[in-house]
Amino acid sequence: MRGSRRQARATVRRARGILLDVSLDGPRQEGCVLLRPDGDLRHDPLVVPWPLEDQVVLTAVVTKVLEYVEPGPPANPTWVRWMNELHRVMRPKGKVYLSGVWGGDEGRWAWEADPCHRIRVTSPMLDHLDPRTDRYARYRPRPWHVHSVTRVPWHGGVIAYNAILEAQPC
Repeated sequence: MRGSRRQARATVRRARGILLDVSLDGPRQEGCVLLRPDGDLRHDPLVVPWPLEDQVVLTAVVTKVLEYVEPGPPANPTWVRWMNELHRVMRPKGKVYLSGVWGGDEGRWAWEADPCHRIRVTSPMLDHLDPRTDRYARYRPRPWHVHSVTRVPWHGGVIAYNAILEAQPC
């Protein structure tokens, strides 16, 4: 389902410098604009473009989404296009808090248990987004600074990641 751009504009006007919650399930972040089919912006977060204008998000919380994005072809990965869409709606220097299932070997059983997982999120993968790293040259996405990527315990013995990214001016 796609929300109307008019609805999106009205929502953004009510919440200047919005906190955007991008998640596939779970409770919403307090005081946020929720991007998902049952949220304020009725839209599938896996489908880009989103019904938001450029640079309207000050802070975004992305929970359990990135691992469900299709990897896409090596020359133009879908996950890079997805991160570019997130960058498009972020204000310069805006912060993104990512979390989800860790894609390394420690999280392998969680990947095997959910056949809908598509990509493995790890520190080296996120390095492709940061122009300060050697990996950036491969895809040249819109620039992010990766401030931290931490593996953390999650429910049921799953290893998760928490990452903080900052949108850099293009």
